[in-house]
Amino acid sequence: MTTDHADTSPSALGKAVNGFMFLLAQIASICFAAALVINFANVVGRYVFHAPIFWAEEITIVLIIWAVCLMSFRLTLRGEHLVTDILRPYLPVSMQKVLVTFTTLVGMALSIFIVYYAFKVVDLVHRLGQVTVVAEMPKSVAYGSILVCFVLAVAGAALRIGNLLKGDRRALSPHDTLDVPEVAEARAA
Repeated sequence: MTTDHADTSPSALGKAVNGFMFLLAQIASICFAAALVINFANVVGRYVFHAPIFWAEEITIVLIIWAVCLMSFRLTLRGEHLVTDILRPYLPVSMQKVLVTFTTLVGMALSIFIVYYAFKVVDLVHRLGQVTVVAEMPKSVAYGSILVCFVLAVAGAALRIGNLLKGDRRALSPHDTLDVPEVAEARAA
């Protein structure tokens, strides 16, 4: 006796993607928590002990940027970016899918462009051995966040486009299929 779990259980790729998103979220959380701890320690050091941590602001900024950049995969895969939806709610769902696929492809192309130049910048600052002014952290670590961000965005966009082309309704986020009440009533009539 066989049971078809295709509709109820995620595929191996789906499980891997969910695990990867969980891992990225945990790393981003650690980066953000570390930034908060460093910032709090700096405030206490500055105002209680009159001994600020000289590198705290620089490291805090880099950690927060990394936390945000690590979430680009999830944001792109699920379509959770900020978007301007003026006309899309008035389109039929099939046209909304076409529009979302097109905009995701354009975003992916632009992300590939940024990946190319971000790699050049990270490689250059790494070869030159550049470091940040205060913390003397390699600039390649700081600039690498942009490279990683857009590599993750490309991967998320590729998976999203694949899901859209397969006709997977879950590939559209709740915000992707929009209905204006008046339009929904007009469609029903």
